[in-house]
Amino acid sequence: MGVVVLIYFIGLLGIVIAPEWFVPLSVFSLLLTFFWMGWGTWRLREYIIAGFIALFGWTVEYIGVHHHVPFGIYNYGSGLGYSIHEIPLVIGLNWVIVTIGSWSAVQWAFPHWRSNGQIVLSAALMTALDVIIEPVAPHLDYWMFQLNWPPIENYLSWFWIGLFFSWVVCKWSDKFSSPLAALIWFCQLFFFAILQFVL
Repeated sequence: MGVVVLIYFIGLLGIVIAPEWFVPLSVFSLLLTFFWMGWGTWRLREYIIAGFIALFGWTVEYIGVHHHVPFGIYNYGSGLGYSIHEIPLVIGLNWVIVTIGSWSAVQWAFPHWRSNGQIVLSAALMTALDVIIEPVAPHLDYWMFQLNWPPIENYLSWFWIGLFFSWVVCKWSDKFSSPLAALIWFCQLFFFAILQFVL
């Protein structure tokens, strides 16, 4: 798992020193993270559930960009690679990664909590991660909100969608939680938190 920390550290240095080279690699980082999470542990069932979350997440983003609900008025840049109808293809995978990472972090920290409490906390961690990412996203040309700041409905929507996705991974499979996924969540948290101060 030290390799994961090393990759995020190299990515952090790269974005600070040479963003024109490293920001376009975000797409490959998301793809690698997704397959890394599932390698050797996920069955066909888990990939189907992950596909459902990815498709649902991408669809919500499509509605968000084109109809300004539920997140507010925003649009995507080119930092997340190839887009269809102005929505990056990999954004669905990002929903999967954040969901499973948050769920795994809760399972690691509070393994004896009742499932309902774990689901709520997982949704809260997903929302907290979005709070950290939002100020950095425009600098990386990921996405940008009107007036350069997301409205409160963005965070409320993240929580409710996170609640649904956390419920899905809790009720439909016991194979998603892993120490690796939890580590990835913490790496993302520190990665974007540090970028807030250096970009």
